[in-house]
This record gives sequence, structure tokens and C-alpha cells, in this order.
Amino acid sequence: MLGEPAEALRLDDLALAQQRRALDLLHPQPLITARGRGGDLRGLGLFAEALAEDQATWEGLRTVVGEDHPDTRRAAHNLALSMFLSGDVVGALALEEDNFRRRRRLFGERDEFTWSTLAQVGLYQRELGRYPRRWNRCCRRRRSCRACGRS
Repeated sequence: MLGEPAEALRLDDLALAQQRRALDLLHPQPLITARGRGGDLRGLGLFAEALAEDQATWEGLRTVVGEDHPDTRRAAHNLALSMFLSGDVVGALALEEDNFRRRRRLFGERDEFTWSTLAQVGLYQRELGRYPRRWNRCCRRRRSCRACGRS
């Protein structure tokens, strides 16, 4: 799939059509496939379409498997990314901060997705010019600080 988002989108559309014909409306698999479809759309630069797909997928998974299910948490992460790429950095940050809190509570400190979610929170904070308080504390203790670049 690397470098082939159009082909991935075609395959996701095919799988999604077959799943929707074969599975119950409340089955989570079509929503999980749709979650990947949003990534394909982002790969093609179709951010508005990806945003709509990711919003519908997140809402569907919240209904079908619940707010705290791992697939719903991944869908929230994808939705935040699509929000960010569509220019809604504030919304992306709010959603991803909530996602991080939930992931940490549900899956613990050692969960790899918990920490990748935190990395996204940091990215969105930087885009908004918000820096973690720890940088401010380190600067107060030193005249210069390599961590934040203060000289």
C-alpha cells in the first residue's frame, strides 16, 4: 500500500461494499474498514472527505462497540488527524487530549497507542503555540536551557 493510496481506496471500497451486503448493520467490521478508508482519503489529500468519513466512523463505532473500545479510540485518533489537516487544530487538540486521558485510563501507561496519542497532543499544542509547562519550569531553574532553546 505504501505510495498507492488510490489502489488502497479502491480495495477498501470493494471490501466495504461486500461487508455491507453480508453483515448486519450493527456489525463493527464495516466501520473498521471505513476507518482505514479515511486514511486512504488523507493519503490522496482529500481532507474534507476524510473528515466526513472519520466523523461518521467515530460516531458509528461509539454507537456499536462503545466509547471506550480500542477501535473507537483509534477512530478518535484518526478523526483528530483529519480535523487537524482540515484546519481545526483546536478541535483536534481537544479530541486528542480526551483520547489520551481515556487511553491511559483504559489501557495503561505501557500501551503504545497511549503514547502515540500523547505525541499527537504535543504536535497540536505546538501548532497552537502551547508548550508543556515542564519547559517553563526548566527555564526558571537555569539561565539557558537546551530543552526549549532559551539562551
